[in-house]
Amino acid sequence: MICLIWNVRGINNKVKQLDIGKYLQDHRAPLIALLEHKLSSSTVELAKTRIFGRQSSVFSHSHDGGGRIWLLWRKDEVQVDVLRGTDQFMRCSAKMKVTSKRFHFTIVYGSNSSAERFLLWDALQSLALNTSGPWFVGGDFNEVRYGTEKRGGRPLQTSRAIRFNNCLDNCHLFDLHALGNTFSWNNRQENRISCRLDRILGNSDWFRSYPEAYTQYLPGQLSDQSALKMVVEPPLQSYPKPFKFFHAWLQHETFMGTLQAAWGISVSGTAMFRLAKKLQHTKSVLKEWNRVQFGRVQDMVSSSRHTLQQIQLGLQNDPLHQSLMLAEKEERRWYEEALAREQEIMSQKARTGWLQEGDKSSKFFYAQFAARKSHNTLRKVVLTDGSVISDQRQVQDYTVEFYRDLLNKESYIPVPELLSTRKLSYEDNHTLCAEVTEKEIFQNLSHMKKDGSPGPDGFTSGFFQTCWDIVKEDLVLAIKEFFDRGTLLQQLNNSFIALIPKNSQACSLDQFRSISLCGTVYKLVTKILASRLQLVLPALISLNQTAFIKGRKIAHGILLEHKMVKYLAPNSGKGRAVAKLDLRKAFDSIRWPYLRRVLEAMNFNS
Repeated sequence: MICLIWNVRGINNKVKQLDIGKYLQDHRAPLIALLEHKLSSSTVELAKTRIFGRQSSVFSHSHDGGGRIWLLWRKDEVQVDVLRGTDQFMRCSAKMKVTSKRFHFTIVYGSNSSAERFLLWDALQSLALNTSGPWFVGGDFNEVRYGTEKRGGRPLQTSRAIRFNNCLDNCHLFDLHALGNTFSWNNRQENRISCRLDRILGNSDWFRSYPEAYTQYLPGQLSDQSALKMVVEPPLQSYPKPFKFFHAWLQHETFMGTLQAAWGISVSGTAMFRLAKKLQHTKSVLKEWNRVQFGRVQDMVSSSRHTLQQIQLGLQNDPLHQSLMLAEKEERRWYEEALAREQEIMSQKARTGWLQEGDKSSKFFYAQFAARKSHNTLRKVVLTDGSVISDQRQVQDYTVEFYRDLLNKESYIPVPELLSTRKLSYEDNHTLCAEVTEKEIFQNLSHMKKDGSPGPDGFTSGFFQTCWDIVKEDLVLAIKEFFDRGTLLQQLNNSFIALIPKNSQACSLDQFRSISLCGTVYKLVTKILASRLQLVLPALISLNQTAFIKGRKIAHGILLEHKMVKYLAPNSGKGRAVAKLDLRKAFDSIRWPYLRRVLEAMNFNS
């Protein structure tokens, strides 16, 4: 399904009508919304004929009569019912004739007046309360959400953006994944001002029903605003999801007993091997325990809600029924517990750590999780020669090959004789190489984020923190063994590689930042090392390095740069230059032999 929404900025001109007709022919869509068309009721039919030519009879249409919103749809592909129309939005329900799927949509054209837009925000929140099922909202909102969505001109009015964001949050609406230049409007003047005024958003049911939907921003041609093209791709092939530990499990009355029994198996081998085997066994036990005892939390909530409603209906007929009163009290307690479990699980999935418990409903979390999943899906990749691949298997193979070549590339990099450098003292070396203790391990573990993204084993830091009394003996022995041997067992060293887009238009692999999602044991080892190094780094690193060192401020570097630029002013009478160096893909160009040579030159472990 494709929907095209476009603020055409007036189409009374015959030439512009023909141009738009060609544009719509190139971007065929069963649903079309033209905003700010400025046509009168008497000229709409003529314009429709000019735009669509012989196909004009294929389209049904509805317009607001004020020249603001004109909705057209192909009668043979989609059935549309216009439920309500104002000068700022048009609310509709629709059914695709091929799939018989029903959904709701609202086309928006926000007023230039902020006071009238506030009325629009109120109306959208009212629509959200009365809309169930898949729903998308798209159009020209005449407002931006964040400062990053505006370039040039006056600063963003924060109060207006806050009201806009509050409206979308209350409606549980999230932006669809966007491709192209999202700055959809510009003033076409020398002092260029660009904004993201146009967008398409969906609710949780929309993301659940159409997880592959995304918005493409197309060139505006004769209009100063981009056209929005919503595309719904066929679902991607699904794969088994890796195990992930959920903190809601900790509240279940049988969890600790189950964990104690699973962890108590006898394993022979090195300390790291025993830890890896116990984690593997515990994972399989918890999977089965979750299926049999904890259950699907959504089903639990639905079942408890239905039971509570039935009890309350019985109390309406017999308010003094003692058994029903006791049953209601017990079922309400169970329902609240199920809701709390659901919220914690969805909060962990949606990665909304900035929310306080109880701040949002589960509906918010479902929408947040679905939106994030949609944004993180890699559907197409632009190759180095400019060609595009979209077949899922080809994208997978190309991505694996790209990073295999990047990370395994062998190139000769000479290790030069280093100039004199700052060196570690004997005392500092002694501190760095001191034996790691249980207290040090626990302190570093306690400072780790409990719900950070886990590695392939699926166990978060929160699992080890909460279950410390059960797992500490094996964990401490494994960590100490690493510091004695200097190598980490492969099972504990495995990691996922996640691709994080550097910008919203990322389409080639060099526009993604690769992040390793390591296991908790790996992260704990590196945190202990980092905590020790933190004590000696200020003595080794020049004061010119103003960032990433505790006690130093990156702002100091900005002040220094400001002074340098001032020093290089044209009226100085001398020729000078400033060079900016950036280590691009440092992991590919810096080799371990060089790093080892640097550490040796600084007397590490000497």
